[in-house]
Amino acid sequence: MEKQKRRFMPAFVAAGLAFASLLGCHTAANASDGGEHTWHKYDININREDLSLEAGEHDKLEVSVDENGNCPDYHIEWKSADEDVAVVDENGIVTAVGRGKALICAYIIEDAYLDDPDYEPECACINATVSGK
Repeated sequence: MEKQKRRFMPAFVAAGLAFASLLGCHTAANASDGGEHTWHKYDININREDLSLEAGEHDKLEVSVDENGNCPDYHIEWKSADEDVAVVDENGIVTAVGRGKALICAYIIEDAYLDDPDYEPECACINATVSGK
């Protein structure tokens, strides 16, 4: 029987951009602040700097990953910091739910660390703004 992969659900996603920056998440905010930067195993980029939608609209985000010479097995997991504002599926399709702002992040999950409770994945995040209802 094949071992089923555990879906990684980072607890800090709901805390938003401040916590993502503190945890070393590669975001547009901490990449362009002019301060000192830590080395990242990956360069992760989302095809948008931000996203604006009306409630009920959908849009697809795409992520590109430069492995910087690393070749581990990994997969991407998308997360929304506020699913009352916007949800994102496993393919990067964002659906606007209600007014507000939500941080949308693409996490690189290295398969070798799926069972490691201390593993902190690298990610890229953008702000999604929803207007309307």
